[in-house]
Amino acid sequence: MNVTAIICEMNPLHLGHAHILREIRKTSDCVIAVMSGNFVQRAECAILDKYARAEAVIRAGVDLVVELPYPWCSGGAEYFASAGTALAHAMGADTLAFGVTAERGDLYARIADVLLSPDFAADLQAEAKAFPALGAAQLRQRCLQKQFDMDLSPVLGAPNDILAIEYVKAIRAAGYAMLIHPILRLSDREDSRFIGATGIREMLDAGGDVQAHMPAYSHDILMRETECGHLADPARLREMIFHHLRFRKNDDTFAEGGGGVLDRLVRCAADARSGEEMYALSATKKYTHARLRRAALFDFLAVAESDLKSTPAYALLLAANKTGCAYLASHRKDLSLPILTKPSDERDLSPEARARYAKAKEADRLYTLCQRSVAPADAYLRRTPYIE
Repeated sequence: MNVTAIICEMNPLHLGHAHILREIRKTSDCVIAVMSGNFVQRAECAILDKYARAEAVIRAGVDLVVELPYPWCSGGAEYFASAGTALAHAMGADTLAFGVTAERGDLYARIADVLLSPDFAADLQAEAKAFPALGAAQLRQRCLQKQFDMDLSPVLGAPNDILAIEYVKAIRAAGYAMLIHPILRLSDREDSRFIGATGIREMLDAGGDVQAHMPAYSHDILMRETECGHLADPARLREMIFHHLRFRKNDDTFAEGGGGVLDRLVRCAADARSGEEMYALSATKKYTHARLRRAALFDFLAVAESDLKSTPAYALLLAANKTGCAYLASHRKDLSLPILTKPSDERDLSPEARARYAKAKEADRLYTLCQRSVAPADAYLRRTPYIE
């Protein structure tokens, strides 16, 4: 049985996502999506909650959807990929599929091997001392470029390709017996309908019609959730974090907040008049918007670096179809992580898993405040998987 996993956000699911899922389906008996929870890698709230997005994924042809929980779903590429591949492996996947911007042969594996070498870590440390004004991504690119006789900027400047490298690196570092299946993404260069999730969110913010850019079922779910007031507003999250940093009294430094990042955010919060202005004032070449948002969100929910360096200790089922249910029924005893399908399952978790689940529950409570129609704090403890 060929089991393929994909690590995704689907924020929201668009035509490009549907294309990738169709390609995976051609070679797979069972398709598992490891999908971000209510927060995404940009450290923003997803516009649709995890259950609505999981429903769209199932309707796109995936068999099983489990959550990539907080805080890993909002981590940088390395943490996002490490946790995602760990969950894919735990769910029994023998292949990991992902979208890429171009055919690159074994380049991802070659770059991953360099990143895993002890010499690279030493070189990176030396470069950081020599060029203190550069950010982590810039330093890494400088060090990598020394090892290749080709321009790596098209690869290291594309978020999907950066994740592809991190997926391969995580698989190799952990020793998983997992094949990789890169799939060429479609873009608006080939067809104007194929715009990315960022473009769709921007169109929605401007009051535009996004129907042409989404499969009908995904658009229907978006409209249904909008009418119910369930759509989340990232501006609400920005303002809550802005108020938190304006009055912050804790001296602790949490994940991504070192190197002066948190101090800069706190200083800019004192001068800014909004969360958006706070981030704009804080951003520099060294401190990217993504780094700042992650540092601020991790500080708000007290996420330590050790939390990100750990791996998920459970899998929360978000959705399944008949094939997915049958797969779980026949393989559940073989899977290396406990599967949560209802809130009471938490009682059976180990103390370690319960502690990690508590972090995800805190994030879900925060998400209820981001929705346009604010939900009860424990709304996501009452939810059950979408079953088709």
